[in-house]
Amino acid sequence: MNVKRIIPYTSLILLVFFPFRWAAAEPELTFHVIAAQPFGYMDEKGEPTGLHYELIQQLSIRSGIAIRPVIMPYNRIWTTLENGGHDGGIVWRSSERDSLVNYLSFVWTDYLTALTLKNKEINQYDDLHSGDVGVMNSSSINERFNNDTQINKIKIGKYENAVTMLAAERIDAVVGNLFAYMYIARRQKVLDKLSLPGFYMGHREQWLQISKKSKGLLALPEGERARIIQKLSVTLEAMVTDGIIRQINRKYYGDVVNQVSDLLGKPES
Repeated sequence: MNVKRIIPYTSLILLVFFPFRWAAAEPELTFHVIAAQPFGYMDEKGEPTGLHYELIQQLSIRSGIAIRPVIMPYNRIWTTLENGGHDGGIVWRSSERDSLVNYLSFVWTDYLTALTLKNKEINQYDDLHSGDVGVMNSSSINERFNNDTQINKIKIGKYENAVTMLAAERIDAVVGNLFAYMYIARRQKVLDKLSLPGFYMGHREQWLQISKKSKGLLALPEGERARIIQKLSVTLEAMVTDGIIRQINRKYYGDVVNQVSDLLGKPES
């Protein structure tokens, strides 16, 4: 037997039938999920779930790109995006963080209001100067509110705590995402106590954002990196258009989606 002739043919067969052994494996990207209901949390069985958790799972399935959603505290998200510790995720667009991320696609619009209990309505911005106003840690509302030192802002870690404190009259108002506040208030059975929709403070857009230092993507050749980014962007745009984004939002918010649109006189996202 001529061993020298067999080896090259064997190598050729392996190359033809098992080419993936020599091809560069597509990376699994890690996307954050904000650690707060309804975006990302552990269910009764200890399994991760949530609105953004499901959106990222759907994005992975539909795009064919391997993505691992990881629930993270809000502050940690920005630290690890800045150093490339994870690759991206869904979060609100802000010019303050343009240097950290690239924006791929629009996801959803959240409306910001200042909420009080019934018969304690906020009729103008300056009403916020009276009493204690709850706001989420690291939450950005608008430039005027963020820089207003005349407002006694009470930093709160969770929407659940903010709604509990408001219902118990331990604070006079809460400022932030109307969808989230109404979602929590409904779960706590205090929605009928709120003066809805509150005083309009603006809106924020959720976007799929990719770290400019994403280790998973920067390790790829430029052409492959561009292909994955384009695929993610196109897939998410299709998810907005075909209604799956709205469907998942309704799964968690329920009728609150329609209620917010009706209260503010704005079309659904």
